[in-house]
Amino acid sequence: MTQKLQIVAFDNPFPLNYGGVIDVFYQIKALASLGVGIELHCFTDTRRDFEVVESICDAVYSYPKTSRFKALFSKKPIALATRESRLLTQRLSQSDAPVLLQGLQSAAMLVNGLGNSKAVYLRIQNIEQQYYRGLANAINNPLKALIYNWEARKFESFEPCLKSPQTLFTLSHHEQHYYSQLNTSVYVPVFHENEIVQQCSEFGEFALYHGNLSVADNLKTACFLIDVFKEVDYPLVIAGSFRQEVIQKKIKNYKHISFEPIETAQKLDALLARAHITLNLSFQRSGTKLKVMNALFKSRHCIVNENVIDEPEALAASHLCTSAVAIQEKVRDLRSEPFTEFEKRQKLLDGIFNNRKNAQKIKQSIFS
Repeated sequence: MTQKLQIVAFDNPFPLNYGGVIDVFYQIKALASLGVGIELHCFTDTRRDFEVVESICDAVYSYPKTSRFKALFSKKPIALATRESRLLTQRLSQSDAPVLLQGLQSAAMLVNGLGNSKAVYLRIQNIEQQYYRGLANAINNPLKALIYNWEARKFESFEPCLKSPQTLFTLSHHEQHYYSQLNTSVYVPVFHENEIVQQCSEFGEFALYHGNLSVADNLKTACFLIDVFKEVDYPLVIAGSFRQEVIQKKIKNYKHISFEPIETAQKLDALLARAHITLNLSFQRSGTKLKVMNALFKSRHCIVNENVIDEPEALAASHLCTSAVAIQEKVRDLRSEPFTEFEKRQKLLDGIFNNRKNAQKIKQSIFS
């Protein structure tokens, strides 16, 4: 007999073009492969391509987001206040299947008591108040910083509602420690696209940092790394989308530092395959960054800081650096060091970051 599950997502999880939806998509795909029949509900405005998720799920329903301006004055965080639907609540209530909410953005219904009337579970991707305070600190726009800090306070006020789900599924040890003090929590690492560590040659060509440069923290990190590599005689490639004019202006006097626009996932994969060192850093702690997963599975030496991942096995396969000087020294060491530990890395990562194994944790928690 097929076990039924209703999943509420903050966005259509396809296309796979940012971290949050990647975790949702591969989680759904892995649960479906275990025989779970999924009814997907998602809030979206512009992402209208449902063909891929319809091929995985038993049914797919979409709901429009409401006005952000109106949501600005709601007691709920904007991300929640724009994702409320009476029709969604009605559909969920008419089914006996348990509900799995994806991200706090999808959890507005907890305020209305649905979490007390049926089996509701919540996948948490961030400690949102910490994330929004990090955004406020990273941005130079005072008005946006004020809004981000306001959002952080709203998420703190919303937090008592997180006692109502049966279980919280967290994706990092930091979040697991935080939320286990509030409710029953199960650590389930991030879901991702990778299965096999790519067998690259022993040496690559450059150090690589990549990210969406419209995100304040990513832009801040890219600028920081440019300053770091001013003192390092080794090529650095900054790859990303948006705001490239800021980067190009900053690197114009340094021939060994370049910018590469990322138009497609294939372009990023090609850069990862050519990189000898990947740089995976952040100025704010926000769960496990999927860029670390891609770096470990698709490239060679991986430099991280404590804000992007806290899984011991992933750290064992990486080089932890906590300062500009430490990064400079590590790059100087690694540039002449071949990378040969592909099989060892495969064994390490498969023990923790296996989608099927992690989906089984969720399935057992909900249906046992």
